[in-house]
Amino acid sequence: GIDGALLDMNLRGEQTVPVAEKLLARGVPFVFVTGYANNLGNGNAPALDAAPRLTKPFSPQSLKTAMTEHFAAHKRRASGLE
Repeated sequence: GIDGALLDMNLRGEQTVPVAEKLLARGVPFVFVTGYANNLGNGNAPALDAAPRLTKPFSPQSLKTAMTEHFAAHKRRASGLE
């Protein structure tokens, strides 16, 4: 299985919203890595609007922190520790 994913919002002109929606449906945590501001779900997908994001440009340390915090919190919730 996948422990988590980093999703750039736009890959060569293709939006990754369908991928994010599938990850949400499967309970896989992800962090958007994006230069976009808010409303990643365009108001149609509140869960995507609320998804954690790391705004470009970012440092390696902020990437590590975002992954550690979000993926670890998801793992704790999934195992009933939160």
